[in-house]
Amino acid sequence: MINLSSKFTFSPVTILAVLQNFRMVMTDISVFTVEERLIAAVWVHDRIRNDMTMEDVQSAFTERFGKPAPSRSNLYLWEKKVFETGSVLDQARSGRPETRKETCAGVQESLQQYPKKSTRKRSAELGIPRATMMDHMKKDLDVKAYKPMSVNQLSDEDMDRRKEFCEKFLKRFPDGPRNHRKIIFSDECAIYKSSKSRNIYFWAKENSFYKEEVVMIWAALTSEHLIGPYFFDGNVNQESYANMIRNWFIPKLIELGIKDRIWLQQDGAPAHYALLVRALLNAEFPDRWIGRGSNSFAWPPRSPDLTTPDNSLWGLIKGQVSGIRYETIDQLKHAIIAAFASVSRNSLKKKKKKKKKKWHKEPGGEWNCARTTRANILIP
Repeated sequence: MINLSSKFTFSPVTILAVLQNFRMVMTDISVFTVEERLIAAVWVHDRIRNDMTMEDVQSAFTERFGKPAPSRSNLYLWEKKVFETGSVLDQARSGRPETRKETCAGVQESLQQYPKKSTRKRSAELGIPRATMMDHMKKDLDVKAYKPMSVNQLSDEDMDRRKEFCEKFLKRFPDGPRNHRKIIFSDECAIYKSSKSRNIYFWAKENSFYKEEVVMIWAALTSEHLIGPYFFDGNVNQESYANMIRNWFIPKLIELGIKDRIWLQQDGAPAHYALLVRALLNAEFPDRWIGRGSNSFAWPPRSPDLTTPDNSLWGLIKGQVSGIRYETIDQLKHAIIAAFASVSRNSLKKKKKKKKKKWHKEPGGEWNCARTTRANILIP
């Protein structure tokens, strides 16, 4: 608290001005404290009524605070500030206008329209520093970066079923390469317009599970033939899948002259297991199809990696298609068709050498699968 006691006397107005000024808390860099300047300003203001000179004020200042007194010009300036503005501190100076709210609103609008855009590109388009934009996103908008992820899981029971299937397969087709011409492996594949290998993030207050534009394709192949791609219009369901088999795939087999002598393999996707699809396969491929619900060969669950398209074909296709930013889905489809046209038989054989699955027996007597490689027995 400021002590105004001295040989001076003060009017109530003067004391009120001092108390109002003392309530202000502001950053100040003067060598004199706010208390010193306030008391000196009041002394200067009341010096005539107290029959004092400026020299008397300076002497009283040195006696009171034990430091050199300020100059006359400073004393007059402090008096003027206190009794004109109510403070010995400098008034706010005019400068650059406050734009934080407007800038923050621009960042928020950009996030709502383009949640996946990179921070560097976003800051460049908004014309603000990246650090400033990130500050708005974290402090003002409270958004975080989320990365889409795909997760698959295999249990020990799945491994046992895979082993049983492979053993049954080897017994049914013991001739190896000769039987590769008899089995046509099929699979769907989702190819995204923006490569999933990129660091794709979207900014939001909560994880809204952003869905990327995707093309769903289907293909089938033996060691001699590659059939595809077939582009599904929307999601794959029992109607769209059965329509593809009936009106597109079977005419392709008839055209190649192999319909009545090949086995069709498909995985256990829900659309493949539908009664409509199984009835169609039983009629067109009697006792000659491999899949979930088949009377001849039940496909092990969660085992798309055992098929040739998964361990050979899709890697080749995605290797050519990914890494390019496509503006439209049609551009992506044209790129996929071109990638299929470039696939050769030799390229698939090279993939075959790199994809081998090894089985080993654990000390406890249970069989487990080395999950780092693929099943060589199923590769044409």
